Amino acid sequence: MNDELVSIRRLAQVLDCSPKTVRDWMYKNRRAPTSDPLPYYRVGGLVRFRLNDVTAWIDRRRVRISPLSMVATTPRIREKPVRSHP
Repeated sequence: MNDELVSIRRLAQVLDCSPKTVRDWMYKNRRAPTSDPLPYYRVGGLVRFRLNDVTAWIDRRRVRISPLSMVATTPRIREKPVRSHP
């Protein structure tokens, strides 16, 4: 378990994104409330994130591939209409 609290800058480094992106995720809930906002803590005037909480938040956003999308489909070849010349 990693209960370490990290800053916006450190979280951005861990996630390989900009601090602005982390802030956008944080404040997205203020503009358009969601049922699962990015979890963070306010410690005095500082914002901190628990890495375990953020990891779980990211895991809930995992894109699952549908089994139907895995089925190989053969492309259909459309036949051109044959023109008859008068």
